[in-house]
Amino acid sequence: MPVDLSFEQLLFYLFRKFVAEGASEIPNRSYSPIDFPLIRYADVLLSLAEALNEQGGAKTDEAVAYINKVRNRAGVAPLNSNSYTQVNGQDDLRVRIQKERRWEFNGEGVNFFDEIRWKTWKDTKFFPGAGLKQIWGESQYANSWGGDHYYNWAIPNTEVSMNDNLTQNPDWIN
Repeated sequence: MPVDLSFEQLLFYLFRKFVAEGASEIPNRSYSPIDFPLIRYADVLLSLAEALNEQGGAKTDEAVAYINKVRNRAGVAPLNSNSYTQVNGQDDLRVRIQKERRWEFNGEGVNFFDEIRWKTWKDTKFFPGAGLKQIWGESQYANSWGGDHYYNWAIPNTEVSMNDNLTQNPDWIN
């Protein structure tokens, strides 16, 4: 059953990140005047905050300080500055760090590896209605989850054959 949507409801936010002005004249990224970052200071700060948070509640305040350096640079309210940004323990801070990394590194090729490490890829990308959509909202195809073995990649057979102590990860055995 088709749903009638207004033109405004069909628009999506499209971002341009690390794209040179006049990019239509530039054949590929190797000729761009913009340096493509290999790692950013925000990545270092948020990774450190995540590591501190995972050590337990005693390090939460220290982790918040590193996150706030990133938030201050972006011009958003620091954590613990009002009732909406109040951190309520280790689990709450873990979710906030995940969201912060998703916002900060959108379109930079970092989020996939974060989602795999956190084992949240299935929940965030394979829900009903997820998939590739046209800009006007029409679905091109739906995402389909192949299994939890995606979280543990296969060990190359050459490595397993050279070392008798290695065993292949489950679900990757032929």
